[in-house]
Amino acid sequence: MNNLNRRTLLQAPSLLAGSASFGPAGLVGLLAAPAVSHAQIASLPDAIEKAEALFMLSQRAAKAYFAIGLDVRKQEAQKVLDTSVQRFDRLLTEQKAFASTPAIKKTYADLSAAWVDLKIELIGKVPSKAGASSIIALNKSVFDLSSLGSNQLQIAAKTPNSKLQDVAGSVRMLSQRLSKNYFLKSWGVMPEVASAEIQAAAKSYLEGKAFLLAAPQSTASVKEKIVLASSQWSFVESAINNKKAPTTANYSDVWAASENILSVMDDICNVYFKLG
Repeated sequence: MNNLNRRTLLQAPSLLAGSASFGPAGLVGLLAAPAVSHAQIASLPDAIEKAEALFMLSQRAAKAYFAIGLDVRKQEAQKVLDTSVQRFDRLLTEQKAFASTPAIKKTYADLSAAWVDLKIELIGKVPSKAGASSIIALNKSVFDLSSLGSNQLQIAAKTPNSKLQDVAGSVRMLSQRLSKNYFLKSWGVMPEVASAEIQAAAKSYLEGKAFLLAAPQSTASVKEKIVLASSQWSFVESAINNKKAPTTANYSDVWAASENILSVMDDICNVYFKLG
């Protein structure tokens, strides 16, 4: 993600008063409800939402892989990796079936080929630092093609709310991209590259959140959710800015906070999707 134009948080409002007292692990159970799913793509806004989900899943699957390698919540991370791969498979199949122009068809055909290569590395091998280098390169191809597909669908849709879908989808993805690179850096794999990615993603994340808060379509309920998610962002930000060697608790906090923010953004993305 280069800027906000391309891509560049939980629960009921009654929880807001006590949100500050929740740590990441304490809040995760409250945010576990999945977003509404769709059996097939019924419209361009639906296709955009699922394209955005693919964009996010490219980062979430890699995050889980690196977490397993770093021995962070290993059992939970393995489950996230497995379910992310399964969901990516399903959504990609739907997008390929829905694609209506030669350009979009080509993008998702190319994405399918790139995804096969990445999936082999993600689920076919034990996570290792040597394997992480391959994951990084393959993940970039899947990330870029997922982004291209979403852009093409938004251009085709030309709806007033597609921009909201785009930014909300970006914030959702960035919650995973940030944590992915945090784990990568902590694992000692390409730390300078990971640090640069972290700083860029953090900037875009905050810009995207500000855009959503200022959007006239964002209801009071949505804004309350974004504010509550900010309490989770503080755990990620604290870990990113920590100059000391990270601890097991830091790793666990970042994992849980990124999952909490993702749950929130799934809910918010669904709100914007329903606006059409």
